[in-house]
Amino acid sequence: MTADQQEKLFSLICESNVYNVYVPMFIVMLETGLRCGELIGLTWADVDMENRELSINHQLIYKDWGI
Repeated sequence: MTADQQEKLFSLICESNVYNVYVPMFIVMLETGLRCGELIGLTWADVDMENRELSINHQLIYKDWGI
């Protein structure tokens, strides 16, 4: 996304009462290039705050088993 497109996206989600809770997720996705499944699959064990690193070695996958 271009810088202008990012500004428009953040303007929209920051002003929304519904989507503003997702701002931190969008920031991480845009800054790191993570895909949705990789982001929501993160656990605290994947976060190294001391070295400012994320370990991306799995993703969250939803399967509808029809139950």
